[in-house]
Amino acid sequence: MKKHNTIVVSALAFWSGLVHASPYQPLGSITQSVREYFDAQPVKPSVSRQEYRIGSLDPRLQLSACANPLTSKLAPGNPGGSNLTVAVSCSTPKNWTVYVPVRVARYMPVLVSRGASARGTRLSAGDLEIREVDVAGLRGVPLDTATPYAGAQLKRNLQAEQPLTTDDICLICKGELITIAARGPRLTVKIPGIATADANLGQRVMVRNQSSQRVVQARVTGPAEVEIAL
Repeated sequence: MKKHNTIVVSALAFWSGLVHASPYQPLGSITQSVREYFDAQPVKPSVSRQEYRIGSLDPRLQLSACANPLTSKLAPGNPGGSNLTVAVSCSTPKNWTVYVPVRVARYMPVLVSRGASARGTRLSAGDLEIREVDVAGLRGVPLDTATPYAGAQLKRNLQAEQPLTTDDICLICKGELITIAARGPRLTVKIPGIATADANLGQRVMVRNQSSQRVVQARVTGPAEVEIAL
């Protein structure tokens, strides 16, 4: 008798599942697929933490239930930065794709300005400090140490607590009088020159020797300083 009851209960559970099974994909599974996609992405060593906010889906959305696991990837044409779009797709039994907006925040310790400064200002170490900020939407490469950039010139106005990037400053600025250090194995000769373009630490820039008017390529070593090999 117990065996008979077990068969009846199992049959009822089976038919109940068929009646209540939804023909539509649960919207929560789409959000979960996006979450798993981001959790699997490597984080750059310079990033101290990464957060993301998945946009809401229209509750009226009705997509056919997928027989296989959903796949998620960045949608074509993503501009990058902080606002991304993830394409979540199903291939069986029906093909469909839904696009989910995601707001990404990537935090890292970077240089920020202590106060507002005008374009053309020469920065000192006291003008800058290190803070952890969201760099996902920044243009240019954020700066993470103050020492080499003391003496840099601002290329645009800077707000208080604004992160600094390579687009905001120049250690060597176009038309600026600079010192060219010509270094050899046993001798270093310093001569005056003029920068022909903006450049930052470690970058190559064309400079003009004021004495000979010869234009050479040099490497930026500090504010208003470059070096070339003899």
